[in-house]
Amino acid sequence: MKKLWWLAAGLGLWAAAGACGGKQLVPADIQRMMATEPGHMMLRTIEGHGGIWRWRQRTFVQFEYMMLSVQRGVDTVVTNRRRDTTISPRVDTMDNMRGRMVLDLASGQTFLEGMAQTPQVLSGDNGDSVWIVEDGVPSTDTTRLKRASRNLKQAQFDFAVPFQLLDTNLVLEQAGDVSTVDTVIQKGKNPGTFDTTLTPYALHKLKVEFPNRPSPRAWYVLFLDDRDGRIRRVLTPSADGAGREITIWSDIQSQLGLLVGGRRLSYPADEAGNVTGPLSSEERFYNVEFMRTLETLPFTWTGRAAPPADTTGQGVTP
Repeated sequence: MKKLWWLAAGLGLWAAAGACGGKQLVPADIQRMMATEPGHMMLRTIEGHGGIWRWRQRTFVQFEYMMLSVQRGVDTVVTNRRRDTTISPRVDTMDNMRGRMVLDLASGQTFLEGMAQTPQVLSGDNGDSVWIVEDGVPSTDTTRLKRASRNLKQAQFDFAVPFQLLDTNLVLEQAGDVSTVDTVIQKGKNPGTFDTTLTPYALHKLKVEFPNRPSPRAWYVLFLDDRDGRIRRVLTPSADGAGREITIWSDIQSQLGLLVGGRRLSYPADEAGNVTGPLSSEERFYNVEFMRTLETLPFTWTGRAAPPADTTGQGVTP
């Protein structure tokens, strides 16, 4: 793994520190991460997505999203006098959700406005309380409020990965490499023909655990592209905590030099991150916009009691 001398040199930090009479300009948390190999991997990943320096200049972000959640079950049909049983897989439920989300990146406050919904649903996380308003009427359903709390925290955390992971309280562990290839198929020179280009590369696996801070998941395994450090896949505990889930990232967007959002496809997986079943959910983020200020702060809605903070560490699909 290459040392990140270019991280500091590129920003002119060492020169600036000398010009200021030795005053420490490199934050202590980054210095400590630079002292370990897993920390170097994480810093390279953050730089590959635009850099913590750009991220810390942003206060608010808003975006639209679409999420397709698939819950699968089976049909059981008993036929004839021998009571032969036929079990056929089927799609139990499919929830197609759309919304506009506003995040305060400094405080973690989150606002969500459902789009194309009847009735209209607004929800928010004020940092210490959560609220839901449906067609102007506040919800007092404690179960629904707790689920909204988990979902909003999960959405806020996922959107801000890998920048959420710059924290020296985390436990970082290298977890091996995976060999893979990029496949590009293009039309050939002759009609009806196609040319295929295979480019081999490696994914470095970096496990992240959260012993001293709350997180929507107990741990994450990041699959990092050895060419640029960017995240290609993320392995986590499944939403119900009973298994594992692999999320494949693609269509990453660049906004103000930050690579965020895009398309994420999630599947059940084994310990190594291999897909073991059909698609469980798809998320898309678009119309991403970073802002320094908001004309109207949407986070606070007064008039309802807040549910207790969620500390289960498990995300729940709406």
